[in-house]
Amino acid sequence: MDKLTPKHEGFCLDYIETGNASEAYRRNYDCEVDTDAYYVYALVDPRDSRIFYIGKGKGARSGQHTRDAKAGRIDNAPKHKVITSILDHNLTPIELILSSHERESDAFKAERIAISTLKGCGLTNISSGMAGDDERASLMAKHCLSKIISFDAWERTISEFRREAVEASGGMRKFYDDHVSFMTKMAEADA
Repeated sequence: MDKLTPKHEGFCLDYIETGNASEAYRRNYDCEVDTDAYYVYALVDPRDSRIFYIGKGKGARSGQHTRDAKAGRIDNAPKHKVITSILDHNLTPIELILSSHERESDAFKAERIAISTLKGCGLTNISSGMAGDDERASLMAKHCLSKIISFDAWERTISEFRREAVEASGGMRKFYDDHVSFMTKMAEADA
């Protein structure tokens, strides 16, 4: 068996220490991307300058697709096919940073907009983008608020067991108002 290079060994040790492959990679390989900012990127085919993939990342994420293709890892067959074809021509996909964001939720939104904008242009993306944790929580809170019933209706339908627990926590009206207030704040958190 071949011996690990110092960079490979460092990567393995840092991965064990942190449990984070991206952080281990940043510690052991040159990485020019700002590791503190989220960004939206495009992978461009250098043979015809066509954007074939849009993604969101942090650190060295934009290069992971090429590293995966070289290692034979396939998470998206159409994207993998384009990258391996580029590599077969002794070229490398161009990684183009489209925008930078402090908040991950903003990067997710920008990614979805970019995918939507380029939808009919031959993208290999298999989804239309993701939502961040803040955005998912906000959407869930908005959904809950749309289903909430009035205090009077809720008070009439609550079981005796739950009524005792709610009364012990400060009273029915306070409990109801606190929960509606919390859901309202969550719904507006990612606005």
